[in-house]
Amino acid sequence: MSIENLLEMEEPSFVEQVDNVLGSLVDGLVAGERIAARAAAWKIEQVDAIRRFAELNIPVATSHGMRPWSQTATARRTAVSEVAAALRIPERSAETLIEEARMLMERLLLTMAGLRSGDFSFRHAKAVVAHAASLPEELHAGFEAAVVPSASRLTFSKFDQRARTTRERMDASTIKERHQKSLADRETSFEPARDGMGWLHLYSSAAITLAAFNRADEIARDLQGPNEDRTITQLRADVMADLLLDGVVGDRPEFGIRPSVVVTVPALAMLGHSSKTGEADLPVLEGYGPIDIETATRLAGAAKSWLRVLTHPETGATLSVGRDRYKVPAPLRAFLQRRDGTCRKPGCNRPAIRCDLDHTQEWQHGGQTAHDNLAHLCQMHHDEKHHTSVTIKHLPNGDIEWTLASGRTYISEPANRFLTVHDFGAHDLGDTAA
Repeated sequence: MSIENLLEMEEPSFVEQVDNVLGSLVDGLVAGERIAARAAAWKIEQVDAIRRFAELNIPVATSHGMRPWSQTATARRTAVSEVAAALRIPERSAETLIEEARMLMERLLLTMAGLRSGDFSFRHAKAVVAHAASLPEELHAGFEAAVVPSASRLTFSKFDQRARTTRERMDASTIKERHQKSLADRETSFEPARDGMGWLHLYSSAAITLAAFNRADEIARDLQGPNEDRTITQLRADVMADLLLDGVVGDRPEFGIRPSVVVTVPALAMLGHSSKTGEADLPVLEGYGPIDIETATRLAGAAKSWLRVLTHPETGATLSVGRDRYKVPAPLRAFLQRRDGTCRKPGCNRPAIRCDLDHTQEWQHGGQTAHDNLAHLCQMHHDEKHHTSVTIKHLPNGDIEWTLASGRTYISEPANRFLTVHDFGAHDLGDTAA
């Protein structure tokens, strides 16, 4: 029926038609949500199957001369590595997902049944797992029976609040002990965002985090006035940043923060020229990515230390010292730090400056101290390389290919692909080694 015909119908019939169409569209939306929940249940089943298979079948594989890991540790690292790479998620997230799958498949059967039926979202199921994790196992069934029926009716935030309240009432006697245990996990983290922005996360006790927020809010509200054009949200953010950057820690004013930054500045960009690709070269803030030149300059003025690394397509670089020495000379180390940026295990974001510089082919087995046999690996992935069956291969364009126990291959791209043999050309180290 055309729109014109609908318009010619009497009003009640037209409204009825519209309501029917809208109802069908909403039914389709609900069906899609059910499919997503069932797909999440299927993923949980596969993740747990990977974990169980690894625990039963993955053999110990250790580099010659090194003390082997236990079979349990080898299986766990293999499972985490496979799940993280396959789903393109951080390994910490993979560890969490594996434990959630174990809980759902072995202990929280009512929750898993509801997920398989598509009654509620995976986010709701994760909340059940999170709150049940600190409960004694004998209370899991009662906890599920009390909270799972409401998962299909409540928004996630409302459901999470109900589950948390129920969980505390079921085991109120241990609340202090659990808080002290959780307090040991306090941390801060930085998360890059778009357009030169970033998130700073603080995980601590509710009393501390709420007090910190309230202090920033009070100061921000005091700053409001007829001549202040910032919103209260912007003021709170600026107040927190000012307190961290210019404030003091306790009664220790010497701990007032001045940032130390590392900025890689392409020399051609400073002259107003473009790169060989025709695209504008931008300064790179280590740990974040490209930033504008004005921001880089401002950071340099505020920073206690600023390392500027000028790059140029015709500049020479130390790329190899062959078998002459095991220790990586300073110029080559600096080159590799700029090239890698982070640990070279796919998905790992630990900064290269906090990683080991590893010979891919081990020195004792003929490996060279060269740019195409060296890569930054964090301690965890350095150990994984030596204690599991993963293999690593350097590719000519700066990529590194990882082959996991499953036989699947994954590519780690360098942070700065322009730092390659093709751009710089190999140069002898001579007497410039540090």
